Amino acid sequence: MQIDANGSARTGMRFGSGGTAGQVLYVRNGGGENVTFHATDSTALIETGTDQDTISPGGIHHFVSDGLGWYLIGPPLAAG
Repeated sequence: MQIDANGSARTGMRFGSGGTAGQVLYVRNGGGENVTFHATDSTALIETGTDQDTISPGGIHHFVSDGLGWYLIGPPLAAG
C-alpha cells in the first residue's frame, strides 16, 4: 500500500482492521512528509512503542498480522 500525506505531515494514522492472521502488508510513504501512527498502539492497531511511530518520506515498512493487530517486521519506524 502506498500512502501520501499530500503536502503536510499527517498524524493519527491507523489501520482499518487487525487483518487476518498471517497476512503481510508493505506500507510505503510515497510523499515528501512524515506520516505518524496514532500514539495509542491499540487505536492504531500496531504493535510498536509510541516513541517509534513515524514513516519517513520514501520509507517502506513490512507488517504481519496476528488477526488482532499488525506487528512491524522492519525496518524500525522513526521517532515521532
